[in-house]
Amino acid sequence: MESEAPADTLIDVLYTDLGRGWVPITRLASLTARVLGARLVTFRSRRYERQLALFAARQRLPPRRGGERIALVIAARPEHLTAVLRLGPLTSRYASVVGWVIDSFWHERIPYVSRTGRFDRIYVTDEDDVGDWRSACATTPIHVLPWGADTAQAVPVRKTVDIQRLGRMPPAWDDDAEGSGWARAQHLDYRGRPSFGQDDAEAQRNVDDALAVARFVLAFSNLTSGASYTHPTRDYLTARWTDGLAHGAVVAGAAPASTTARELLWPGATLELPPDDLRGGMALLAEANSGWTPETAEANRRRARDLLDWRLRIAVIARDLGITSAILEEELRAIAKA
Repeated sequence: MESEAPADTLIDVLYTDLGRGWVPITRLASLTARVLGARLVTFRSRRYERQLALFAARQRLPPRRGGERIALVIAARPEHLTAVLRLGPLTSRYASVVGWVIDSFWHERIPYVSRTGRFDRIYVTDEDDVGDWRSACATTPIHVLPWGADTAQAVPVRKTVDIQRLGRMPPAWDDDAEGSGWARAQHLDYRGRPSFGQDDAEAQRNVDDALAVARFVLAFSNLTSGASYTHPTRDYLTARWTDGLAHGAVVAGAAPASTTARELLWPGATLELPPDDLRGGMALLAEANSGWTPETAEANRRRARDLLDWRLRIAVIARDLGITSAILEEELRAIAKA
């Protein structure tokens, strides 16, 4: 367990760090703690796996409340709501406990601890998840707080790359050499997957640098480019869309069709491409690129600030908990004026 705490804080942000591939959520946990003036308590995933049996036993004990402290559990996946149990007897010090589940589409993984009355409310990231969570957690209010991005970190720069691949692709789009060849045939500059680097921080910097200079970012829904770690039947928004838009890119591919994704992705935010036709998709990209202007990027940056910034989500939590933060309010004003 690692802890970072400003003086006299009454809020704990509890987060289980899953390492590589989860940096956007790790950043969210740090951002949340900073703007709320909270103590960030980070657990490491390997130790979590070893202690699962202990947590399983603890979660069946009746919840206790007391003191003035507030706990916000940011759970990358539903099972990580059990982080509230990892402090053992300290749990009884919390007057209020709330959870925010990012990969809330894993309805099959809703843990027992979320059904026991320990949480005063739980936030999920898509409206389509609310029904299953309410059925599982009958006594706990369930609300929606969607995926977002730290738009303040997306500094505008000149766009010099036409197409940037990001993450997993359908088979027809997965070969970067072939993709680059068809892009050249359409007079487009294509860049393959950003380097993973030596560690998580370097990998994320590489992604940020690639997004900053890209006009179009390739990203396909998990239903068209699945993997062992994606859900086989439910699609959902991820950082590939929100971070891409924060940097002003148009996200091209197959956008998720979940309710909240449809509500958040504005006209012009995405470009639909055929998942099984690389050549035809490149022709569509060439046509779209011919109409691209710097104003296209600025329009997406502006909409991302208005709709996607994580601080907008954190402000909802602060309001629901009845807490105020001068840092959060100042940064919200700065983003509105950007």
